[in-house]
Amino acid sequence: LDKDNFDKEQKEILYDMLSTSKYLQNLVSNIIQKFKTDNGSLVITKQSNSLKKLLTECCDEIKYMASERSLTLDVSYKTEYENILFDYEQLKRVIHNLLINALKYSYKNSKVYISAEDDGKNIIVYVKNSGDGISKEYQDNIFDKFITFSETQKSISCGLGLHIAKEIVTAHGGTIKFESIPKEYTQLTFTLPLE
Repeated sequence: LDKDNFDKEQKEILYDMLSTSKYLQNLVSNIIQKFKTDNGSLVITKQSNSLKKLLTECCDEIKYMASERSLTLDVSYKTEYENILFDYEQLKRVIHNLLINALKYSYKNSKVYISAEDDGKNIIVYVKNSGDGISKEYQDNIFDKFITFSETQKSISCGLGLHIAKEIVTAHGGTIKFESIPKEYTQLTFTLPLE
């Protein structure tokens, strides 16, 4: 679309439509993915791919969602490893799920950080936001299926995003963990083995 052909109100409507479509697409994808994993058909095909390219692509695809809430995406790649082995489409699903959650539960006018580094054995990816966080009573169940905290956020969710993210990361031989301090921040961290 040529952005110069639309006035401010039309652009806002288009961005709202794009944001809603992307969010609904993510919900449907999560439901389909859960059906596949329940039926034993989660297939991970590792190939040499650029994680830096994937992180940039994911942020570009959701930047309009961030702008709707006056959020800034801060991306950093702090490792010399350009290409590593992973399933591009499956890991894209993980990063989208983590980023969309981070955007949804962030305070307005704040930053969402996504960064990658390595420890010599693993690539470590962090997604961090500033927001209400998750209270301690719910933190042990964060990766369970059908668990959602949308009641407090007044949003639609099927409660599968983090559950699916964990299954995909585990299938890659990695780990995923969660850390949250209520009223401050939430950070999800996952690893991918370098070998």
